[in-house]
Amino acid sequence: MVKCPQQESTWECGYYVAIAMFELFFEYQSNFPQTVWNDMKPRTMRQIDEWVENSMSQFYSTHFSLFQN
Repeated sequence: MVKCPQQESTWECGYYVAIAMFELFFEYQSNFPQTVWNDMKPRTMRQIDEWVENSMSQFYSTHFSLFQN
């Protein structure tokens, strides 16, 4: 079983899935399955918030820059 971060409550499951997919695609893909998560501690609210802010900024700059003058 992969030792990946485990959620503590019921509301953050979508964030955990999104972060895991992002990390798998951008960070672990080249060495998968040799290099994967090795930590089961839960993510903090700050870590989730930072990920949302960074990924949304990247998403908007990538996909909506075409519409800016």
